[in-house]
Amino acid sequence: MKRKLLAFILALVVIFSVAGAWYYTSYPSISVGKLVSSNNDNFTEEFHSEHLSIVTAVAGFLPDSPLQRRKIEEVRKWNDPISRELSEHSKEGGLAYNITVSGEISNGKTTLRYEGYIIKKDGKRIDYHEEKTFDFVLCSDKNFSL
Repeated sequence: MKRKLLAFILALVVIFSVAGAWYYTSYPSISVGKLVSSNNDNFTEEFHSEHLSIVTAVAGFLPDSPLQRRKIEEVRKWNDPISRELSEHSKEGGLAYNITVSGEISNGKTTLRYEGYIIKKDGKRIDYHEEKTFDFVLCSDKNFSL
């Protein structure tokens, strides 16, 4: 009887350990980093940009799972060109931008968006909107802080 009980308890510990490791390697934590800069003489308005930042919340001894790497890579392929575009805008003498990032999880999908405006070097204001819906839940609701 004691052996069966010990085996049962050991099986539960293994099951919970595997489930915990899967959870933390499959759901990265998302946070939004904000950078506001107005210290350049070329700026006539405030440059405000919020960028999507993906931080994995795993213990150091657990490797990233293939599922986690695939999710993060797909988001980065969408996000990196947007960050480069905003950086190039200011380097080319653009007058201003005000971009915010937001997102939501719904029906097993994650939607991320950048919204705001850009003011070009010639003073022309352009509304900015980039949005993408991913066919997976990028992270748990409790770690989704957009």
